[in-house]
Amino acid sequence: MNQKVRKYLIEAARAQGKFVYYSELVGDCGLRINLRTTNGQKQLNAILDEISEFENSAGRPLLSAMAIYKDVRRNDHGDGFYYQAERLGKGNARKLKRELYGFSEAENCRRFWQNEENFKRFY
Repeated sequence: MNQKVRKYLIEAARAQGKFVYYSELVGDCGLRINLRTTNGQKQLNAILDEISEFENSAGRPLLSAMAIYKDVRRNDHGDGFYYQAERLGKGNARKLKRELYGFSEAENCRRFWQNEENFKRFY
Protein backbone atom coordinates (compact mmCIF):
# COMPACT_ATOMS: atom_id res chain seq x y z
CA MET A 1 0.00 0.00 0.00
CA ASN A 2 1.21 3.49 -0.78
CA GLN A 3 1.70 4.98 2.70
CA LYS A 4 2.60 8.39 1.32
CA VAL A 5 -0.79 8.69 -0.39
CA ARG A 6 -2.58 7.31 2.67
CA LYS A 7 -0.95 9.86 4.98
CA TYR A 8 -1.63 12.64 2.46
CA LEU A 9 -5.33 11.78 2.52
CA ILE A 10 -5.32 11.62 6.32
CA GLU A 11 -3.79 15.10 6.46
CA ALA A 12 -6.51 16.33 4.08
CA ALA A 13 -9.15 14.80 6.36
CA ARG A 14 -7.66 16.64 9.33
CA ALA A 15 -7.92 19.99 7.50
CA GLN A 16 -11.40 21.43 8.01
CA GLY A 17 -13.44 21.43 4.82
CA LYS A 18 -10.52 20.46 2.57
CA PHE A 19 -10.63 18.12 -0.38
CA VAL A 20 -7.72 17.25 -2.62
CA TYR A 21 -7.93 17.06 -6.37
CA TYR A 22 -6.70 13.92 -8.07
CA SER A 23 -4.09 15.96 -9.95
CA GLU A 24 -2.83 17.53 -6.69
CA LEU A 25 -2.57 14.13 -5.06
CA VAL A 26 -0.48 12.81 -7.95
CA GLY A 27 1.83 15.83 -7.95
CA ASP A 28 2.16 16.31 -4.20
CA CYS A 29 2.86 12.62 -3.61
CA GLY A 30 5.38 12.43 -6.46
CA LEU A 31 3.48 9.74 -8.32
CA ARG A 32 4.63 9.20 -11.87
CA ILE A 33 1.13 8.92 -13.25
CA ASN A 34 -0.34 10.69 -16.27
CA LEU A 35 -4.01 11.25 -15.45
CA ARG A 36 -4.71 12.20 -19.07
CA THR A 37 -4.41 8.55 -20.05
CA THR A 38 -6.69 5.64 -19.25
CA ASN A 39 -3.71 3.71 -17.93
CA GLY A 40 -2.77 6.57 -15.58
CA GLN A 41 -6.31 6.80 -14.29
CA LYS A 42 -6.30 3.04 -13.66
CA GLN A 43 -3.00 3.33 -11.79
CA LEU A 44 -4.36 6.00 -9.46
CA ASN A 45 -7.59 4.09 -9.02
CA ALA A 46 -5.62 0.99 -7.96
CA ILE A 47 -3.72 2.98 -5.33
CA LEU A 48 -6.92 4.52 -3.94
CA ASP A 49 -8.73 1.16 -4.02
CA GLU A 50 -5.99 -0.49 -1.99
CA ILE A 51 -6.14 2.27 0.63
CA SER A 52 -9.94 2.07 0.78
CA GLU A 53 -9.83 -1.71 1.22
CA PHE A 54 -7.31 -1.36 4.03
CA GLU A 55 -9.34 1.30 5.84
CA ASN A 56 -12.63 -0.53 5.34
CA SER A 57 -11.21 -3.81 6.65
CA ALA A 58 -10.20 -1.95 9.82
CA GLY A 59 -13.70 -0.45 10.19
CA ARG A 60 -12.60 3.07 9.26
CA PRO A 61 -14.11 5.44 6.66
CA LEU A 62 -12.87 5.28 3.07
CA LEU A 63 -9.99 7.74 2.82
CA SER A 64 -10.30 7.95 -0.93
CA ALA A 65 -13.43 10.05 -0.29
CA MET A 66 -11.04 12.96 0.34
CA ALA A 67 -10.03 13.09 -3.35
CA ILE A 68 -12.26 14.61 -6.05
CA TYR A 69 -12.16 15.90 -9.62
CA LYS A 70 -10.85 19.42 -10.15
CA ASP A 71 -13.18 20.06 -13.09
CA VAL A 72 -16.11 22.16 -11.79
CA ARG A 73 -18.48 20.29 -14.11
CA ARG A 74 -17.50 17.04 -12.39
CA ASN A 75 -16.73 18.37 -8.90
CA ASP A 76 -17.35 14.97 -7.41
CA HIS A 77 -15.65 11.67 -6.83
CA GLY A 78 -14.81 9.51 -9.80
CA ASP A 79 -16.96 6.56 -10.76
CA GLY A 80 -14.18 4.31 -9.50
CA PHE A 81 -14.82 5.55 -5.96
CA TYR A 82 -18.47 4.56 -6.16
CA TYR A 83 -17.77 1.16 -7.71
CA GLN A 84 -15.19 0.48 -4.99
CA ALA A 85 -17.73 1.49 -2.33
CA GLU A 86 -20.19 -0.95 -3.90
CA ARG A 87 -17.58 -3.75 -3.84
CA LEU A 88 -16.99 -2.98 -0.18
CA GLY A 89 -20.68 -3.40 0.60
CA LYS A 90 -21.70 0.27 0.95
CA GLY A 91 -24.57 -0.03 -1.53
CA ASN A 92 -25.33 0.28 -5.24
CA ALA A 93 -22.77 2.49 -7.00
CA ARG A 94 -25.31 4.49 -9.00
CA LYS A 95 -27.48 5.10 -5.96
CA LEU A 96 -24.45 6.09 -3.89
CA LYS A 97 -23.44 8.59 -6.57
CA ARG A 98 -26.95 10.09 -6.77
CA GLU A 99 -26.98 10.44 -2.98
CA LEU A 100 -23.51 12.04 -3.00
CA TYR A 101 -22.21 9.33 -0.68
CA GLY A 102 -18.64 10.43 -1.35
CA PHE A 103 -19.25 13.73 0.43
CA SER A 104 -20.89 12.13 3.47
CA GLU A 105 -18.05 9.61 3.65
CA ALA A 106 -15.57 12.52 3.48
CA GLU A 107 -17.32 14.00 6.54
CA ASN A 108 -16.98 10.64 8.29
CA CYS A 109 -13.25 10.74 7.45
CA ARG A 110 -12.93 14.22 8.89
CA ARG A 111 -14.66 13.26 12.14
CA PHE A 112 -12.57 10.12 12.49
CA TRP A 113 -9.16 11.60 11.67
CA GLN A 114 -9.66 14.89 13.53
CA ASN A 115 -10.08 12.83 16.70
CA GLU A 116 -6.61 12.94 18.26
CA GLU A 117 -6.88 9.47 19.76
CA ASN A 118 -7.72 7.96 16.37
CA PHE A 119 -4.93 9.92 14.74
CA LYS A 120 -2.35 8.74 17.29
CA ARG A 121 -3.45 5.11 17.08
CA PHE A 122 -3.92 4.67 13.34
CA TYR A 123 -1.82 7.25 11.49
